[in-house]
Amino acid sequence: MSAKAEYRRVLSRLAQKELVPFLRIIGETISKRTISKRYRDKQLAEIQKLAQQIKMKRVRRNVSKRNEIRTVSFRIGTRPASKTEILLKRFGRRRSPQHLVYVMWDKNGDCLKVGRSYRGIGRVTGQKDTYYFRAARRIRIYSPKRKGKRYLPMLECILTHIYEPKKNTIKPSKRKYSRECPFHRINNLLEREIQKRFPAK
Repeated sequence: MSAKAEYRRVLSRLAQKELVPFLRIIGETISKRTISKRYRDKQLAEIQKLAQQIKMKRVRRNVSKRNEIRTVSFRIGTRPASKTEILLKRFGRRRSPQHLVYVMWDKNGDCLKVGRSYRGIGRVTGQKDTYYFRAARRIRIYSPKRKGKRYLPMLECILTHIYEPKKNTIKPSKRKYSRECPFHRINNLLEREIQKRFPAK
């Protein structure tokens, strides 16, 4: 079943709870009429997840279009100091974009961390003593093609949704000047609509 079909199915299941009085008129019986907050929130979480899956391809395409993307891979056993040298050689302090978002993966391909930097590659190499940097087998740098200070927090949030880092439990911080992440925009819109149309009882 496609994500769109599943999205419609969950919405139909939720809406059916409100149709109970009309179904009883024709003799159909449904055990429960009211919608509990727990049930509604569970359905909301499922709908939000499906909506993100539906929008994922388009968001990924926009990210690729609006950013310069470069990836550096390391051999097994590469020491942190050597990784730092490789990164500096690849990007260089002068060639490194000032505003960027970085993503780290381990040897199994699991995302370790997503972070942003306002001072170029130095923010990444400055983590040489951390678990993330030591375990990283691959680091990808996203740098906005236009001036990225306003765009950067949103980009970090988007990439956190896309790659779902397993070890990084810190959520991207928000900035007043930043645009809203499209995934958060979807989640907030769905939450408002579901709570308005299906109030918990």
